[in-house]
Amino acid sequence: MLWSTNDAQSTFIDRVRPRIKNLRSKSKSSESEVPTTSASSSTTSKRTLSTSSLKIIKKQKTYSNLSSDSDVPLDAYSIIQNNLLLSLLSKTKCALCEKQWDGKMHMNKREGLFVILSFECRFCNNKISINSSPQVQDSKRHDINVRTQLAGHLTGIRHAGLQKICAALNLPPPLEEGRHSKRDKELLQVVQKFANESMSTAMQEAIDVVKSTDITVSGDGTWQTRGFSSKHGAADLLSTCDSPKVVDIETCSKTCNVCAGAKSLLQLGTPEARAKYDQTIINHNCGKNFDEPSGNMEASSILKMFRRSEKKYGVRYVKYIGDGDSKTFSVLKTEISYKGIQIQKIEDINHFGKRLKRALEVIKRKSGKEKLSDGKTIGGKGHLTDQMITRFQIYFCEAIRKNKNDLDKLYKSAQVMYCTSFQQALIIIISFVMKRGVDIYKQSLMRVLNGSTQNANEAFHALIWTMSPKHKAASDVTFNIACYLAVVVFSDGYYSLGKIFQK
Repeated sequence: MLWSTNDAQSTFIDRVRPRIKNLRSKSKSSESEVPTTSASSSTTSKRTLSTSSLKIIKKQKTYSNLSSDSDVPLDAYSIIQNNLLLSLLSKTKCALCEKQWDGKMHMNKREGLFVILSFECRFCNNKISINSSPQVQDSKRHDINVRTQLAGHLTGIRHAGLQKICAALNLPPPLEEGRHSKRDKELLQVVQKFANESMSTAMQEAIDVVKSTDITVSGDGTWQTRGFSSKHGAADLLSTCDSPKVVDIETCSKTCNVCAGAKSLLQLGTPEARAKYDQTIINHNCGKNFDEPSGNMEASSILKMFRRSEKKYGVRYVKYIGDGDSKTFSVLKTEISYKGIQIQKIEDINHFGKRLKRALEVIKRKSGKEKLSDGKTIGGKGHLTDQMITRFQIYFCEAIRKNKNDLDKLYKSAQVMYCTSFQQALIIIISFVMKRGVDIYKQSLMRVLNGSTQNANEAFHALIWTMSPKHKAASDVTFNIACYLAVVVFSDGYYSLGKIFQK
């Protein structure tokens, strides 16, 4: 039997309508049950929130407390076109003549993104003015300009990038470059102060965790640009708690922009230029603090931080987690002497695995034509191929992580992994390798017993590079701002930067 289109539609609607009613009734019942949720379940949901989520919630609560009559954060900014602002004002009445407002809008003052706008009534010439941003507490600077400058450093785009963004958004340009650089020096002092407070708090947390003033730290260095000729660099020490934080940092600069600019005056050869040069050199705070090769920055900086540990924090760095391809520990061993304590080196697992892999590759290359006990060469299918070397590195590092507190268990676990994870041919290869002098057993394993890594240091350096990209040259001030901002953000999060606008 064939149905018409109308009959089919009516039949379908009759069948679906009861189901829709049931779904609506269920949704209403579930909504009515929501307020009756027990307090314990809400407590459990709060406990599962991440730290970043709690920070966001805290920020939202701060906004909502500003005004109970508005659901808009009153201390935030909204971009509005001037034409729309003028049209909004034309819908109001003049406070003096009480006529429908009609008039002109003027810009009385502009300083970067901060402007003072005035509105003049056409009928009575009454003027009202408004500032686009408040002033920072105890400062002549305005909030919007400080935030813009800080955003330029956080994103790594600096003044040139801010100009492009303002041009694309049809906004007023930021402060001119000369004033922007001057403000950078003021910003550096503020950011450095907050970084020092953050590092002091992080050190106290590390002391509370171990209940001792003998601390284990992980250290590493980084350069501002790639290669071995970077003009700026930094080294940092991080705690080894469950949530590592920066406890100290030292920056190095081989150049000073003010000194370099002042030297151009000497080319004029006049007494006035010489006098101005002398005055500039005497009055400025030189940013150059390092004269050695760039390769020595890490060792020199970490040595300084170890030397001031007792004076600055009242602690001793008795264990140092570092990579094996730097000369830092050898310098510390000869230059640092705590009373009755010798600094202990803990190897980074990742660097240990890299060196192991590199050693196997060297042996494979040098002994490629020698034959093993099975009559075959060391390379080739089923033997020490590149893939097999990589697997060997991964399994060996995994054995260290699983047995990081017991040397005997670590030794046995490594042997088991050889037999279970590799072919019999590789066991023959291992015996061949051991005869060539690669010490991968107890003597080397002693250094990686704690199974520590410098992953936290690498993550911290990655944060610095987002604020001071390696492909962009930077002044000492710009690089220092990036380092100290990274300290605050890495240890305390972006939300803590809000305190800067209160100073």
